[in-house]
Amino acid sequence: MAIPMPGHPVHSREQDSVLDDCRRLHDLIDAHDAVFLLTDTRESRWLPTLLCANANKVQKFILLNSIYVVIYILGLIDHLVP
Repeated sequence: MAIPMPGHPVHSREQDSVLDDCRRLHDLIDAHDAVFLLTDTRESRWLPTLLCANANKVQKFILLNSIYVVIYILGLIDHLVP
């Protein structure tokens, strides 16, 4: 998937591909109860985070760095706990 950050240019020859990638990501998030991301930059998390918040999905992501690893859990956790 190649989805640029907001404000970054998208060439006209890449517009259809970017829209298809956005639709595919949206469909994947809608089809699942939780989303797990293993990423190294906030640029790679912006759209999944936005789509998960919009769909009220739980999102877990792991931030990787050469010095530390951080695990975040975002979303409606109370709906998962009986």
